[in-house]
Amino acid sequence: YLQVDFNDPQFDRLIDQRIPGSCDYAFFFSVYRTKELTQRDHLFRYILNKTKKGVFFEGHAHPQIDTLEYYDWLFDSFNVRYTFLGYSEQHIRPLFYLDLKNRTTQQQKWPSLSTAGVHPPHFTETVSQQGHLVKSR
Repeated sequence: YLQVDFNDPQFDRLIDQRIPGSCDYAFFFSVYRTKELTQRDHLFRYILNKTKKGVFFEGHAHPQIDTLEYYDWLFDSFNVRYTFLGYSEQHIRPLFYLDLKNRTTQQQKWPSLSTAGVHPPHFTETVSQQGHLVKSR
């Protein structure tokens, strides 16, 4: 058992000291868009780089943001192939399997999204006359 602060800039060194090498599979539960997590790209890259075969990835639960389109953009930004497995928690959190087995040598170290110049899809949110939130690109 190891307690890790993922906002610590050197969290990866702490893990590598205790658990050197890689693992076959990883589980990345609903934390990617968590506002408390300040180094989400660093953590996601670290998990991708430390895992050999695949990652089970659970998305967050905001119905206007955590869309399949958003996660398609995210995984494409990291050049990761994925399979949508369905939803967890009563159809609110999308669940994916990220297949890492056939990645190329170039894909084995993922860049930061910000240094790669990749930005999330921009959505404009407005409220309709009926009071519904409307999202548009």
